Amino acid sequence: SDVYKRQYQRRVRGRKCDRMASGELQQLIQHFLGNDNAKRKDAEHLYNQACKTVDGKSNVASQLLELMKSSPVENIRSTCAVLLRKLLTRGDTPFWQSLPPASLGMLQNELVAAVETESVAYVRNKVSDTLSTVSYTHLRAHETPEHLVCRLLLEKKKKKKK
Repeated sequence: SDVYKRQYQRRVRGRKCDRMASGELQQLIQHFLGNDNAKRKDAEHLYNQACKTVDGKSNVASQLLELMKSSPVENIRSTCAVLLRKLLTRGDTPFWQSLPPASLGMLQNELVAAVETESVAYVRNKVSDTLSTVSYTHLRAHETPEHLVCRLLLEKKKKKKK
């Protein structure tokens, strides 16, 4: 555990702490999925450190998206989708709100492409959850009073049917 932390700290010396080198994120995710609690705890700490700043979140989000599309390991792709959803939508001010509209559009397009190309059903479901959560929260944030009334009426109608 301490050895792993020291190795990581040596690698990040000389560069910003919120930047993760290619491959480090995959290694952290493998530790998230592993049985060694000490390594999992260290990996969570290092991941949270990397996500402390907007630049760090941007870096991690782009790496999660890339790893989600390219990893041959199903559990890693699935975990990337979950981590990406949490990264984008959690917190007092969700990270996706700080993204420029063009970046948000690109992210949504990448998620749609990932849903279309993912061959494993449970991974595709995780990616779909991420896409729908980001899209839903984006729409809710830009909801006009007219849209709000329509949405509430639809929700009321759905409850009556049950």
